[in-house]
Amino acid sequence: MTRHEAKDAMQKKALNSWFRRGCKGVLQLATGAGKTYAAIKAIQWVFAAKSDAEILIIVPTTVIRDDVFPDEFKKWGLEDVLDKVTIECIQTVYKWKDRHFDLIIGDEWHNYIPEENEYESKSYEYHKFFERNTYDRLLGLSAWIPDKKRKISRKIAPVAYTLTTDDAVELGIISPYMEFNIPIEMTKAELTAYNKIQALYQTLEKALGGFLAFSRAGQYMKDIGKIKPSDRTDWEKEKIGDAAMFWKVMQKRKKFLYECPSKVKMVHRVIDELKLSGSVIFSQATIFADLICVGRNDTLPYHSKLKKKASFLTAFKDETNGINHLSTCIAVNEGMDIPKLPNIIIASRTSGAKAHIQRRGRCLRFEQGKTSYVFNLYLPGTQDEKWLRSSQNTTDPSRIIWVKNIDEIIKLDL
Repeated sequence: MTRHEAKDAMQKKALNSWFRRGCKGVLQLATGAGKTYAAIKAIQWVFAAKSDAEILIIVPTTVIRDDVFPDEFKKWGLEDVLDKVTIECIQTVYKWKDRHFDLIIGDEWHNYIPEENEYESKSYEYHKFFERNTYDRLLGLSAWIPDKKRKISRKIAPVAYTLTTDDAVELGIISPYMEFNIPIEMTKAELTAYNKIQALYQTLEKALGGFLAFSRAGQYMKDIGKIKPSDRTDWEKEKIGDAAMFWKVMQKRKKFLYECPSKVKMVHRVIDELKLSGSVIFSQATIFADLICVGRNDTLPYHSKLKKKASFLTAFKDETNGINHLSTCIAVNEGMDIPKLPNIIIASRTSGAKAHIQRRGRCLRFEQGKTSYVFNLYLPGTQDEKWLRSSQNTTDPSRIIWVKNIDEIIKLDL
């Protein structure tokens, strides 16, 4: 069976699973497995039964709205179908009321589903769209639905079919890959600064109940925050003070781990000493993304605070101008198609598997003979290492290599 045959068979199996669940469910497919085309097949099927069907495609970003979906329709010569559907960002449609659709496609479905009891988030507001409007069929698309969101999702669109990244590799649908976890040695000043932050964090964590600290801090801020300061008891004053300081120190620790200067140096070493032909560098802070580009003629930034980010992405995709690396935060996590990308570098992260899967997926688009590499940078013995281990908990362990230093990778001559 060829790659195209395997991909087509998988998509048919996925859509049949969706159909058997009453045409209301989620296809959880690895990036590069053809989620967008699977959606187009569902759209064609609905139009074949009802030529004037009302079909809405909901997307999280303007790039997916204006480029990704339209390009996919055009790729298959389906401009006539494109003209009959509505593609809108969730930021617009979540306010709609009392509309009916024959089919709704929810691209990057996880963005529209809140965690249980999460009442003050954007995803909670977005989710209200599905309560305010009606539909006959609902097809969600995602690379991964976090466990904390699955319960809410099951009420309107349970997972109908799953194809993991490693399943897709075995089928030959996407490129094989390896992940290298590279430790970064902090300077004495950096280590001192981190230890100071961590010591205060641990003191506050203990005061708030140890492993219950996170939830208790949130509860104290919410409940005690409603009480006038003059009416609070001494215990309430103490606990809301601890909670406020806990959040402040936690954010300070994040900032340190996201912006550690030694990470900038290691990114440059990975690019230069491994002689990477091209890469996307992922981080969590725009200031860090910009610092990666300082003094380099081969690297451009791409994030929400840039006015010229579209032109920078175009320059990166141009293979003739020497711009081989793109430094970004989360702007490329979802939906962005970057052909022939062989490598990604993840300089900082959250603990969730979803973001890791999405970032890794940017370099797994199939190319004949290509093996993709993911270089995960981390500060050993810190929260950064814990986040890395957590983010990789859905990854096949045989595809993860923990090295002592970058020299071990250089010797492999990738």
